[in-house]
Amino acid sequence: MSQGDNHEYEVGYRKPPKRTQFKKGRSGNPKGRPKGRRNFKTDLLDVVNQKVTLREGSSEKRVTTQHAIIRNAAAKAMKADTRAIELVAKWILEHLPEEEEANESEELAPHEKKLLLQLKGLTEPPSERKRVRPPPRRISDQDEK
Repeated sequence: MSQGDNHEYEVGYRKPPKRTQFKKGRSGNPKGRPKGRRNFKTDLLDVVNQKVTLREGSSEKRVTTQHAIIRNAAAKAMKADTRAIELVAKWILEHLPEEEEANESEELAPHEKKLLLQLKGLTEPPSERKRVRPPPRRISDQDEK
């Protein structure tokens, strides 16, 4: 050990040498993040809010990138792209308010209930699930031998 070190301090696992430890009152990152440095969230928001030109037939429309992405996913979902269907269904369930309380008087048709349950990840409502039981086993003359 050098002359300036405390002889009682033992260097080892989770005990770095005193000279390499952070000094009291001094930051571990003295310069910090440079001013004007953008984080990922800020960059993502800028890109999503940029305007792009969308062509539908002969007409052109200026919309945000976010709007274009949503329209593209919805168009793919309408063409039976299963990944796009899952994505759009997830967006609907996460971001659109549930209207069950407002529409309590309206009863859903059975096929609508089934579709809603499929979107939420269930295959059939519990009341409609069929139980498959094996047929009862009969003892025949051959089994007894």
